[in-house]
Amino acid sequence: MADSPADLQFERAEPSGEALPKDVRCVACRTPLSSYFEVNGNVACDNCKDAAMSRQNASHAAALLRGAGLGVLAAAVGAGIYYAIAEVTGYEFGLMSIVLGLMVGFAVRRGARGRGGWRYQALAMFLCYAAICATYVPRVISAVRKQEAQAKPAPGPATAKPAGVEPTVALEPSAATPSGSSAAAPAPTLGGFFKAIAMLVVFSLALPFLAGLDNLMGIVIIGIGLYEAWKVNRAAPFSISGPFMVGEARGG
Repeated sequence: MADSPADLQFERAEPSGEALPKDVRCVACRTPLSSYFEVNGNVACDNCKDAAMSRQNASHAAALLRGAGLGVLAAAVGAGIYYAIAEVTGYEFGLMSIVLGLMVGFAVRRGARGRGGWRYQALAMFLCYAAICATYVPRVISAVRKQEAQAKPAPGPATAKPAGVEPTVALEPSAATPSGSSAAAPAPTLGGFFKAIAMLVVFSLALPFLAGLDNLMGIVIIGIGLYEAWKVNRAAPFSISGPFMVGEARGG
């Protein structure tokens, strides 16, 4: 089934400069041509050339949404694999950051249908970095819980009371609780909830740098992963030339 003009990306440039055979068809709609245009070196009819130009100049909103959707999915799957490997083996393999960068990068590019550029590069890099940082959070929480358990004092032996002696409690006037007052903590608010979420996100994104120079190699490997996500989503070259006549010899 032939590709529609809207779906054809014209990304792969083909060598040109030689006369085409007599039976020439548009690579998108397969229409026989007597004259043609070249879109990134691919033979196209006038309609498909216009469709490619329209797609090139269209809004990025829909492509970014599709890229973000597939990118988030790839980031979640990659982060899960990353964390599972670390938990099972007890080791953190830095190369997983690079694999994660490639997974997210290709997912964003596929969702954007090959439409690259700085917007998609920034999206892929952010999702990749967020996924890597997310793998730190469970380990930090586990370490904090272990530290709290070790800091908790062990219960001491019960102190024996002399027979027949009842403990007395001295009540200070200032310690008395006024009637009707409540010592309960204030009820959580929606604003406080979002503030806590924002603080958690900021803390998570800062985690790779909190160890300082001790995590220098980890930061370098994260940088390589981000570079892979950026590289995959570079803008494809776009060029249109023509019209040319079929069978016409021309320079390269």
